[in-house]
Amino acid sequence: MLDDVIKRFAIRNQTALELILKFVLANNGRIISYAKITKHLKNLNIKIQDETVIEYIDYLKKSFTLLEVEKFDWSTKKIFSGSKKYYSIDIGISNQFRDLISNFSFNLENLVLLKLKQNPSTKKIYYGYADNKELDFITEDYDGKLARYQISKELNEENTTRELEAFLVSDKFIKQSPATMLVLDGITRDIEYKSSKIKQI
Repeated sequence: MLDDVIKRFAIRNQTALELILKFVLANNGRIISYAKITKHLKNLNIKIQDETVIEYIDYLKKSFTLLEVEKFDWSTKKIFSGSKKYYSIDIGISNQFRDLISNFSFNLENLVLLKLKQNPSTKKIYYGYADNKELDFITEDYDGKLARYQISKELNEENTTRELEAFLVSDKFIKQSPATMLVLDGITRDIEYKSSKIKQI
């Protein structure tokens, strides 16, 4: 994949491109900023500007190596300047850069993202973040309807509050949209948590 990007876009700093890809895939599903990537490279004694990082990330997206998810916000200015989440087009690739066990929950997120993108009614996919709560995905269809998704291997005593609190991300535009909790282990049921009605599948 790197070879394709290097040839297509005539990349000069091939080392930087490789390190950017490794860093992003090692952190797939985590919220990261361009500045954080630049700082990581500078710590490795690679001189690079934020603008170049943005360019290289764009090339990786255009080559279908990376998938980018922006923070949900009605202000496009905030979307552009905010942090992003990145996922691999193939989780087998991201597993090369992270331990499979520690990466398991992010792999589940990655799989759900790929499935959501396959849905012909999906226009856009975001993540939600507010008040120290992170919602994995918010989808928008071509009619402008929104839906919320949170993903976890299971709900248990240790993580139930954290996972369900994510649906309380304070934004008046998404508060009433359908909420789905996707679990690998568990049953299908309806959950009422504070002001949210959640469908666990």
